[in-house]
Amino acid sequence: MQSNILIAGYGVFGAGLVDHIESNHKNIKIVKIIEPNRHKRDILLKRGYKTCESPHELSSHDAHEAKVVIDCSPRGEGSKNKPIYSNIGLRAIFQNGEEDRSIGALYYPGSTNINKHEHFLMPLCSGISVLKVLSALKKNKMSLPYKILGTHSKVSNTSRMLMPNNPNANSQILELFGVNARMDIVYLRGEPYQNKFTYYGSVQLQYKEKAPSRKDFINSIAEHPWIDIISDKSDLLTNLSIKDKTAIVKESFYSDGKTISFMGLSSTPDVNYPIVIQAVLDIYSMR
Repeated sequence: MQSNILIAGYGVFGAGLVDHIESNHKNIKIVKIIEPNRHKRDILLKRGYKTCESPHELSSHDAHEAKVVIDCSPRGEGSKNKPIYSNIGLRAIFQNGEEDRSIGALYYPGSTNINKHEHFLMPLCSGISVLKVLSALKKNKMSLPYKILGTHSKVSNTSRMLMPNNPNANSQILELFGVNARMDIVYLRGEPYQNKFTYYGSVQLQYKEKAPSRKDFINSIAEHPWIDIISDKSDLLTNLSIKDKTAIVKESFYSDGKTISFMGLSSTPDVNYPIVIQAVLDIYSMR
């Protein structure tokens, strides 16, 4: 079944999403792209896409043709666009950069009831890898930890370099999987390599009783379609093969019977795309 969508914003996230859909999802048709920059609209027209300058130009016809808009607008713009979408009956998927956490229901595949909500918010990058691991454990009927300690880091230049015990990441993990977490976020000054940011994460899962064995744990998460188990010999500088998956380093796995720890890497914004696409497919699968 073909899924028709609108995309709002052709910046770093939106442009990458368009390329991702073109390369990987022939069953998804981008009906129109909303982009205020005229130069970018000209580029999109040459690529064969219909465009408009503002969400205000959307009509009920657009909402009928495409059930959902993926809003990739700059931070804060999504909140302004939300009432426009609602007024024409268009469902929306907002990105994790939106600071208004009430903009939509927090979404993660298998943990959110699509039928009960109109708009959705993607989870923060600082918790995505943990969510994938918990999802894999739950699917394989393995016990979940009672507590998670994690450090999330990337090269960036922002006024908020240090965010210990980030409440937003913690609350999202708790809401989706019922596990208490303490996620510390550290940004290091620097520039991306080949326009790609790489996130680094160090995670410890704590169990009150016996933790899964190292072997069972690795086998369980290796089945997840959005996780790759890689070697510490992998060349991640010249071979940017992580793409849209979370790469977990096999040699980093450690278990002492009550804790399991590991480290992982992911590229942004690519790591968000599979979850966004699954939200679209879930919306179109609604009865």
